[in-house]
Amino acid sequence: STGEKRNLRFTHKLLLAVVELLRTIVRGVEVSSKEIDPLCVSVEQYLNEHFGENVTLEETAKQFFVSSWHLSRVFKKETSYNFKQYLLRLRLGEAQMRLSSTEDSIAEISRDCGFHDPAYFTRMFTRYIGLSPRRYRKMRLESH
Repeated sequence: STGEKRNLRFTHKLLLAVVELLRTIVRGVEVSSKEIDPLCVSVEQYLNEHFGENVTLEETAKQFFVSSWHLSRVFKKETSYNFKQYLLRLRLGEAQMRLSSTEDSIAEISRDCGFHDPAYFTRMFTRYIGLSPRRYRKMRLESH
């Protein structure tokens, strides 16, 4: 229906804005007068570069020479997301952009975005975006 498409377009624009905001933070640009924890900025940059790999909280904490408990606490405080939520949202945001702007297969996008099981990717995408990857791509193509 028209209302559903309008809501989906709004949701898509909102998610793209969130992804862009996260990328701005990763670049180290201040988005408010609040000082962002340097560890969090570094981890966000790391995740932005490595989200397609098998990234875990424990391995990331080792990479930055901190405990996973400390990283988890700082990350949640600074981003309002726990590590897994943030990583999932980053991956889904990238998948949305690729579904909208490339002709890459859904399986390829799934793999490149760090989902090693295409069925899991489809479940998560559908749960958080509200459409299957295939329907999302179709809707985006129809709106252009």
